[in-house]
Amino acid sequence: MEHEDRCAYAFQNIDPTKNLQDKFLYKDGSRFENSKEKVAIDEFKFTKNNFILYKGITFNASTTIAQLQEIFPNAVQNTSIMKVYGEGELQMIQLKEGNYELYDGHINIFLKNGKLFFMQWWLPC
Repeated sequence: MEHEDRCAYAFQNIDPTKNLQDKFLYKDGSRFENSKEKVAIDEFKFTKNNFILYKGITFNASTTIAQLQEIFPNAVQNTSIMKVYGEGELQMIQLKEGNYELYDGHINIFLKNGKLFFMQWWLPC
């Protein structure tokens, strides 16, 4: 895997080493982690042509916070503002997974000018 100052990887081993053949892939401001035949989203930028399909719903650069609230009402209710390097202050929504007491990784969703801008998988060290 190419050098990155990271403490956690999507495909790390239990011990928590990583396979040296693993790598990051980059496209249009997005970063993906690749291990053999698997790919995980690390950061995803919603540019003009980039989108994610989730449960039959398309999320793209035109998706509004009102549309996100229909799908993730609890998360949107706790929207905050975060300063993001190079972007300024963005609205941020956190999607938490699983048992919050056992696992505190989550997905940060950022909105710029009221529209979906990028998302990031976040896992503490």
